[in-house]
Amino acid sequence: ACRKFTPKYVNWILYVLAELAIIACDLAEVIGSAIALNLLFKIPLHWGVVITAADVLIILLAFRDDQSVKSRRMFEALVILLVTTVGVCFTMEIVYSQPVAKDVFKGFLPSVEILTNKDALYLAIGIIGATVMPHNLYLHSSIVKLRTRRELNDLASSQASMSSTSDLMNVDQRQAMLDEDKTVVSEKHSTIRRTLRYTFWDSTVALTFALYVNSAILIVSAATFKYKNPELSNTEIADFFDAFKLLSQYLGSAAGYVFAVALLMAGQSSTLTATLAGQIIMEGFLGQSYLKPWVRRLFTRGLAIIPALIIVIIKGQNGLSELLLASQVALSIQLPFAVIPLVIFTSMSRCMNIPVTDNEDKPGEMSYGVQFNEDVKESTEVDNTLPAAGDNNTSVTAPDAHVDTAQNNREAVVESHATDAQLAAEAGRGSGSPSQLFHDFSNSWWLVGISGLISLILLGLNFYLLVGTIQDA
Repeated sequence: ACRKFTPKYVNWILYVLAELAIIACDLAEVIGSAIALNLLFKIPLHWGVVITAADVLIILLAFRDDQSVKSRRMFEALVILLVTTVGVCFTMEIVYSQPVAKDVFKGFLPSVEILTNKDALYLAIGIIGATVMPHNLYLHSSIVKLRTRRELNDLASSQASMSSTSDLMNVDQRQAMLDEDKTVVSEKHSTIRRTLRYTFWDSTVALTFALYVNSAILIVSAATFKYKNPELSNTEIADFFDAFKLLSQYLGSAAGYVFAVALLMAGQSSTLTATLAGQIIMEGFLGQSYLKPWVRRLFTRGLAIIPALIIVIIKGQNGLSELLLASQVALSIQLPFAVIPLVIFTSMSRCMNIPVTDNEDKPGEMSYGVQFNEDVKESTEVDNTLPAAGDNNTSVTAPDAHVDTAQNNREAVVESHATDAQLAAEAGRGSGSPSQLFHDFSNSWWLVGISGLISLILLGLNFYLLVGTIQDA
C-alpha cells in the first residue's frame, strides 16, 4: 500500500526503517542463539555467532517458494512448534519459582517510576519492542492474504468459465448467468469478511502469547531473585549468564537448562519470522525485481553478525547483553512507523470498500470480535440493465461487456484487497448499474483515535528516552 499510495521518498523512508528493524531483530536472534548455545553446549560465543548464520541458509533452502500455500503451512507449523516450546519452558519456570498471584497482578499496573527512572523506561520500551515486533505486522498481513488467494482464484476461475460460454446463451440464460455472477461476487465478500475475522484473531493470539512469554520472564526473575531469596535483592543480574547460574542454583539445574532451551527456541522462531518478513517487506515496498531472497537475507544477517562479533571480541559476554537490550529498544522506536501507516490505510474508504450485491446480507450484520465501520455508500450511474426476457430484438452487448469487465477485474483482484476495491468500483461504473452500493470496511473513528493515541504515546516515550540518553552522554 505504501508503494501505491505514498510519494516515492516516503515509501523509501518507511522501507529503510523497516529494514533497520529487521537488522535489529537479527541482532537479537544472533546474540540470543549464541548465548543459548554457550549455556547448553559450552560453544564459545564467537563461534556461536558464526553458527547462527547457517540457520539462514537452511531456512532459505526449505522455503524457496515462499508464495506457495504448502511452503507457508510448513513455515507456520514450524513456528508454532518453536513458540509452543518456548511457552511450555517458561510455564515450567513459573511453576518452579512459585510466584504470589497478588503480586503478579499488581505488577501489571502502571508505575510513575517508568517516567522518573530512565533505566526503567529503557527496559519498558525494550519490552514493547520485543512484544510487538514491527516486521511481524507485515508478516501477519501477508500470511492472511495468502490464505484467501486460493479461494479467490477459484472464484475468478468460475467467472472465466461463465464468461467463455456467454456467446452460446440466449437472453434467459444470460440473465441466469449474471445472477450467478452476483453470487460469485457475494462469495468474494464472504472471503474478505473471513479474512478480516482471521486477521483479528491471528494478531490477538500472537500478541497475547508474546505478552505471556515476556511477562513470564519478569515474573520468574522477580519471584526467584527478589521475593523468594531476599539475599539476592541487592544482587545485580547483569545478563543471561547470571540468570542461568542463579536459576540453576536456587530452582535446580533443570530450571537453568529449561531457560537455555527457551532462549534457543525463541531465537530460532524469530529467525524464521524475520527471514520471511524481510522478503515480504522488500517485495512490498520495492517490487519483486530488486534482489533474490538469499542475497538480501545474507546481507541483512551479515550486518547483524558483524557488530555482534566485534562486541564479543572486545567486551565479551557483558557487552552482548547491553547490545541485546539496545536492539529491542530499536524495534520499539521503529514500531510507530509501521503502525501509523497501517492505521491510515485501513481508515481510507477508497482502500477499504467492496461493492454490494442484491443477494447479500444487509451491511452491518457481521461479527469480527471488534466493530468495523461498515457503512454503505451509493453512487448514481446510467441505467443500462438488461431488457425483459422474451424480447427477441434484445441486444446482448451490454451483458457481455459487463461479464468481461467483471472477469478482467477479478483476475487482477487476487493480488490485492486495495486493488480489489478500486477495480470493483470501476466495474460497477462500467456495468452501468443505476445505483451502486459499496461496503466500507474502513476503521471506525474511535478505533483510529485509540490507535493514533497509542502511537503518539509511544513516540513521546521514545523521544523522551532519546533526549535523556543524549543529555547523559
